[in-house]
Amino acid sequence: METSDPTTAQTEIPDLTSRVLGDYKLLRRLGRGGMADVYLAKQKSLSRQVAFKTLHSNLALDRKYVERFHREAMAAAGLNQANIVQIYEVGEAEGIHFIVQEYIRGQNLKQYMQRHGVLDPVLAVNVIRQVTAALQVAADSGVIHRDIKPENIMLTPSGEVKVTDFGLARVTHENKTELTQVGVTMGTPLYMSPEQVEGNPVDARTDIYSLGITSFQMLVGRPPFEAETPLALAIQHVKKQPPRLTKLRPDLPRELCELVQKMMAKKPIDRFQSPGELLKAVRRIQVEPNSDWATIAETLRLHGDKSSFTHHEQLAETRKLESLILGHIPRWWQSRKLWFTNGILMIAGIGLGLAMAFANPPPPVLPEARLIANSGVPKQETVVDQYRWAYTMVGRGNNGNSDRSSARAELAWKSVKEYFPPYQAQSHAEVVTRNLWIRRAEERLGELYLRNREWEKAHEVYNSLAMVEKSERRFHIVGCAGLAVVFYNKGDHDSARNMLFLIEPDMDLLNDFMKFEIEMILEDYFGD
Repeated sequence: METSDPTTAQTEIPDLTSRVLGDYKLLRRLGRGGMADVYLAKQKSLSRQVAFKTLHSNLALDRKYVERFHREAMAAAGLNQANIVQIYEVGEAEGIHFIVQEYIRGQNLKQYMQRHGVLDPVLAVNVIRQVTAALQVAADSGVIHRDIKPENIMLTPSGEVKVTDFGLARVTHENKTELTQVGVTMGTPLYMSPEQVEGNPVDARTDIYSLGITSFQMLVGRPPFEAETPLALAIQHVKKQPPRLTKLRPDLPRELCELVQKMMAKKPIDRFQSPGELLKAVRRIQVEPNSDWATIAETLRLHGDKSSFTHHEQLAETRKLESLILGHIPRWWQSRKLWFTNGILMIAGIGLGLAMAFANPPPPVLPEARLIANSGVPKQETVVDQYRWAYTMVGRGNNGNSDRSSARAELAWKSVKEYFPPYQAQSHAEVVTRNLWIRRAEERLGELYLRNREWEKAHEVYNSLAMVEKSERRFHIVGCAGLAVVFYNKGDHDSARNMLFLIEPDMDLLNDFMKFEIEMILEDYFGD
C-alpha cells in the first residue's frame, strides 16, 4: 500500500486550538512532531491541565497501525514510576486518535542544552540515573521506548527528570514478526541503535544505546555521529565507532566515560544487558563529594513556560523592574536622578572607550585577583573546574561557620569570576559559558552574605544578578529575590514588598534556601 508523505500530510493538519474533544478543551498547541501534535488542554471533569497528543491523520488511515497504537499506548499507560510521564487516557473523538498524558512544566533536555551548553558531570550522571530508573520499570513490564532522545527527556523545575512518549513504545511480548513499516522507521536517526537501523529485533538494550548517544551529547555538546542525510547517519550507527570520550573530555571521571562508551557499543551483547545493570553501574560513579539530587537540582531551576516570552512581555518586565528600582523615590527626583545618572554613565563610557582604544596590552590583574591568588586559592584549568573546586571546598565545611572559613568561602566563589573574566575568552561560546558559571558563583556568594548578614555585600551581588539579560531569567529572579531579603532586613519594607510582587509568579525558580528566606518575610507580612 502506498503511504502518503508525512511531511505533506503534516502541513494539511489543522490547528485544533479551542476545539472540545470529549472531556478535553484544547487551549494551545505546544509542539508538532513527525507523528503527532501536542496541545495543552483542560480536562473539564477533573479541572486539570493535561498534554493532549493527537495522531497525524495520514497515520490514522492505516487501521492495523491504529489498533497497534492504541494497544501499545494502553500497555505503556500501566507504567507507574516517578520518572515516567503518566498516560491518563488513550481514545478517539470525532475521528481524531489521541493520547492524554501528564502535563510537565519545564523544558526538555534539548532546550536545556541549547540554553546552557554541556551539562556538569554531576547533572549528567543524575539525568542518566533517573532515565535509567524509568527504563528499568518499563523493561520489567516488557515495554521498550525505542525513541530515547533529548526531546523526550523532560526536566522539571523541582529537579525531577521525566521520560515522555512511552505511548509510542513497543511491547516485547507481542509477536515480533508483526513489526510494521511504521515500527521499523520509528525512532530518530541521531539516536537509533544499529539493530533498529537494520530492522532487527529490539529489546531494552536498544534504549540503553540511545541513552548512551544522548549522554555523549550531554557531555560533549554534540552527538557522536553527524551527517547531512538520515541514511548517512544510519550507516554511521552501524559501521562507525563513536569518538572516545576520554580524549574529548579528559577532565571527566574515567568511570563515567567508560560507562557512556559501553552504552554505545555496536553489538547489544557488548552493552549493559539491562537497565538494572546500568543503574548499578551509574550508582557507583562518584563525580563530586557530598552531592545529592536536592543540592544538584538548584542548578536545574528551569524557565518552564516562561521561556517563550514575547517581545512585549519582555518590555513589560523591563519596565516593571525599572519602576521597582525607582519605586520609593519621589517622581520629581526620579527624573533628575535618571538624567544625572545617564550623564555620569555617558561620560564614564566615553572615558572607558578611549582608554580601551589606546590600551594595547591586556587589562592589568585586579587587586582582588591578586588577593585571591595570594590567599592560596588555586586556579583551575576551566571556569567549570573553578566552580566545582569552590563547590567542593565550601561543601567540606568552609561554609561560613567561622570568620576564617567564611572569608575563604568568599574568596573561593569570587575566584570563578576573577580567574576567568569573560573579556579574556577566546570565542563567543566561551563567553557564554563563563558568564553562566560566574552567575552561579555569584548566586552562591549572595547566599553566603545573607547567612552572614552582610547586607551591603549581598545587595551588590543581587543587584548585579537582577540586572542581567532577560534571557537569563532564572538569575534575574534570584537577584530580585535576594534584593527582597536585603531590603526587608535593612528596614526598607516598601521596596521588599515590590520585589516580592515581582517574583511571586516565579517562586518555583528559587532554591530551597532562598524560598525559606522569602517565606519568612511573607509570614511576617501576612501571618496575621
